[in-house]
Amino acid sequence: MNYLENILKAYRNIDYINRFEGLYNRHDDFDNRMKKIENNIAKRIFNNFGFKVEILQPGRDFEFYEQLDEIGFVFSLNIKGGAIVQYTYVYNKNEKVESPENIYFIYRYLIDNLDLELHPIVYKNEQDFKEILGELLSIYSDFKFEFMRLVNEGNNTDVV
Repeated sequence: MNYLENILKAYRNIDYINRFEGLYNRHDDFDNRMKKIENNIAKRIFNNFGFKVEILQPGRDFEFYEQLDEIGFVFSLNIKGGAIVQYTYVYNKNEKVESPENIYFIYRYLIDNLDLELHPIVYKNEQDFKEILGELLSIYSDFKFEFMRLVNEGNNTDVV
C-alpha cells in the first residue's frame, strides 16, 4: 500500500465523511458570520487546545508542524472573512506526499464527487470558532494517529 492509499484509508477509518458533514451542517450561516477574529484570540484558542501555532504573514494562516519518525504533518488553518479552510499536509522524509489536502477537497474525493459545490464553514462568534477548531484538531489528530498506525503495520513499501 502506498502513502496516498494510507492517507485515504486513514480518513475513511476515522469516519471523516460523517464528521465533516456534521461540522459543515452546523456551521453554515454565511449571512451572520463573524467577519474577523483577531490573531491573538485565535492563537490563544489554539494554545488552549495544546497547540503552538505560527502566524504566517502576510495573511491569516495559522500553522504548526509535527514530526513522527520519518513522517511530518502540517496543520494549516486559513481564516478569511469568517470562513475557515483547513489543510493537512503529509511529508515522507521531508518530501511532500501528493494527496487531497483541504477539508473540502478531501470530502469531495472520499465521496467521489469532485464537482460538488460546497459553501465555506463559517463561525458566528468566538465560541463557534472554538468549536470548529476543536473538531478540526480532533479530526487531524485522529487522522495522524490512524495514518501512522497504517504505516507501522508494514503495509507501506512505496516511497512518496
